[in-house]
Amino acid sequence: MDTVGIFDLAYKVDAVVATKYAALVAGAADGSVKYPTAAGESGFVGIVQQTGAADTSLILRKYGTSEAIASGLISRGDWVQIASAAGDVKTCNPAPGETVMAIGIAEKSVSSGETKVDVFICPCQITGGVYVAAAADPGVNNDAVDTATLGRSFVAGSFWINQTGPVLYVCLDASTGAADWNTVTQA
Repeated sequence: MDTVGIFDLAYKVDAVVATKYAALVAGAADGSVKYPTAAGESGFVGIVQQTGAADTSLILRKYGTSEAIASGLISRGDWVQIASAAGDVKTCNPAPGETVMAIGIAEKSVSSGETKVDVFICPCQITGGVYVAAAADPGVNNDAVDTATLGRSFVAGSFWINQTGPVLYVCLDASTGAADWNTVTQA
């Protein structure tokens, strides 16, 4: 992994031992961190770069690329969020119109049995049904109820990028089994 363009900072960990590559959130005191209490928790601070005991200083990666503990399958290019109180990460799959807190973008895919994923850390809010990047064009089943079983549903105004083109599409109608996607072209 390249170490160019990273930002690490020391924090005091609250109460428990911090596991290497766990995503942590702001603790009770200024300059402290803790494990999240639930999936999707906001207040992300960084990813642990070493194991550390309670009330000790440890290094968190705040910006750049870091390994993170993966929870399930993750595809390269997916936005990821905190998966559980263990500080692991999972793919963000917000419902159409739902906004969730993402901590970054997966730099590689995670297959069954793998436990780590490289994440480009860039915390932000993601709104469901707005964007997908894939190696194929969208179809009529990439719709409001996920007939294509992609794991994502769409709304009118959603974007899709075929990365092999690249070609940008916009959804004009997300009706079940009859989604209408049009190519976006430069005027």
